[in-house]
Amino acid sequence: MNITISRCRILGNLYHSRSTNLVLGQYSNGNNAIISKNWFSSGGFITADNPSYIGIAGLNFNVSNNILNGTIAYLNNSVISNNTFFSTSTNGNILNCNGSTISNNIFDSRSVGTGTFQFASNGTGNTISNNLCTSIAGNPTGNGNIAFADATTLFAISSPYTTGPILEANFQLAAGSPAIGIGTGGTNAGAFGGVNPYLLSGLPPNPIITNFTTTGVGNSTTPLSVSVTVRGNN
Repeated sequence: MNITISRCRILGNLYHSRSTNLVLGQYSNGNNAIISKNWFSSGGFITADNPSYIGIAGLNFNVSNNILNGTIAYLNNSVISNNTFFSTSTNGNILNCNGSTISNNIFDSRSVGTGTFQFASNGTGNTISNNLCTSIAGNPTGNGNIAFADATTLFAISSPYTTGPILEANFQLAAGSPAIGIGTGGTNAGAFGGVNPYLLSGLPPNPIITNFTTTGVGNSTTPLSVSVTVRGNN
């Protein structure tokens, strides 16, 4: 398929499959897709196959730096990294994914309590490392995975999906967040971490000046000193 979906707000679920014969249950599934820096504010079930039928799971997906309300399923040989799951499922957030790299993700389990788990047991051959989940022993032990993180100190808003409107900015990491520096190579976990972090919507796709100061005046003998701070938004 070779499709890229980036910097979108998606209300609902995203299915990467096309039925060629619904009666026989034959599917043509998407491969080589990049799903990056999207906000799944309602729904958030990413799948390359319809669970109601037996099909071929999607291959070589890169699902990274998304904010998700839900689950990623039926992906093989894929990369699932630096995503923030703010609504967990009792069936797990990563379902039927095999041979994939799952790293640097945040799983906030507060919406379903302390007894759920994050990774379904039917996934095999995955490399799972440097993930963080809250109030639950949901991550495999070792490999930099963290369980029972303090949810109230995780994000910029202590309860980002129950206090006021649910905004993407709520899921930025708080100062001193337990997700800071726990990712691969000392990077931050979650959508706003890694080498290609999530970008807030409404910002121009070019560098912007965040601070500009001068000494006020200058002349041929006394130069004007200028200090400019620029942030890239690409």
